[in-house]
Amino acid sequence: MKKVLIVAYYWPPSAGSGVQRWLKMVKYLRDFGWEPIVLTPSNPDFNLQDPGLLADIPKDIQVLRLPILEPFALYNKFMGQKDESRVNPVFSDPNRKPKLKERFALWVRSNLFIPDARMMWIRPASKYLINWLKDNPVDAMVTTGPPHSMHLIGLRVKKATGIPWLADFRDPWTRIDFYRELNLEKWADQKHHRLEREVSRTADALVVIGNTMREEYESLTVKPVAVITNGYDDADFSFKDAAPEPDKEFSIVHVGMLGKARNHPVFWEALQELRNEYPPFARDLKIKFYGKADPAVEASVKQYNAESWVKFYPYMSHAEIIQVQRRAQVLLLSVNNTHNARGILTGKIFEYLAIQRPILAIGPTDGDAAAILRDTAAGLISGFSDKETLKQHITRYYSWYKTGTLKVDNSGTEKYSRRNLAGRMAGMLNLVSTPEKK
Repeated sequence: MKKVLIVAYYWPPSAGSGVQRWLKMVKYLRDFGWEPIVLTPSNPDFNLQDPGLLADIPKDIQVLRLPILEPFALYNKFMGQKDESRVNPVFSDPNRKPKLKERFALWVRSNLFIPDARMMWIRPASKYLINWLKDNPVDAMVTTGPPHSMHLIGLRVKKATGIPWLADFRDPWTRIDFYRELNLEKWADQKHHRLEREVSRTADALVVIGNTMREEYESLTVKPVAVITNGYDDADFSFKDAAPEPDKEFSIVHVGMLGKARNHPVFWEALQELRNEYPPFARDLKIKFYGKADPAVEASVKQYNAESWVKFYPYMSHAEIIQVQRRAQVLLLSVNNTHNARGILTGKIFEYLAIQRPILAIGPTDGDAAAILRDTAAGLISGFSDKETLKQHITRYYSWYKTGTLKVDNSGTEKYSRRNLAGRMAGMLNLVSTPEKK
């Protein structure tokens, strides 16, 4: 087998969307002739843990662990916080003006920690790998970001060793939705763009998760840029048990983080009008949010007097959340209403496909998510301000719910299975590791 070194910040028992992509790639790469070796921090600073994910790591996989120094503990001490809060512009209270300390902390994080708060791992991890590779040669290296500090580790190792290098972008760098909220000084913005260009042009090939991202990165480099989406693991969704009893109420369920950019007024307005127009709908409706929600979401619940038909749930393990989705009547896919909305393709859409429950989506009707919904016939999507179409979609699903016929017949979803995607990733590794590339 060929060997591939994978540099990844997120790794079990870390939980959340960031860990899934390369955990599942590692799970299946051996089937395609590649032996994975993973470098990850030994003491990462993350909130969510799911020890159950450890079961997905293949036996005898070599995992290299190296300490990392992160600034979050210092930030909490500076802010006088005892919890695990983060300097995160995605979640903020829209009705509260940030304190001077908070504005200063965000300025420091944005302008001094470039490209991100894991930058202090770049030098030690690079030095470690350069020495390690002398006695442990591999055929290729993968870095996956964000955090994009992983790519800067790859950049240093590439320059020092010439190792074939594949840079995997799970999210954009300077085009990510909250980039404009970082309050960057001109010089810091220029540094971000310079580093992004250097990574894109030095790596032997790039992998991105959607067609819009491919177009963006093709403007930065002449190197190959391939689209390999996120996906779902057949093993997680090959249910031996019968489908659980669906929710008795007309449940619309959202799984995962719900930031303020995903909290669309049109959603609340449409539901309020439908509840006023159809008393049975008002009695049957239940909205369920699983995971962290921005204060803006809670503000909307109060604004629309929705406390009786909206419920928030804390983070659950991946296995538990799969069962939640199986019981849902409708799965809500809310795309960020930001400048890069057309290219946003969250991992949850692929798990939604595997669950095979109807998807109600709000986002660009000409975006990457809309294209997948059309390709698979898995759901309906309406624009950010298209209230009438959204009401029609909800009404259609509700009428099927009342007649017991609410279901979808997904087609073509197998292309998004994690095993098939690992095969495509192996193909990219074969490309960069050819003798011509070396």
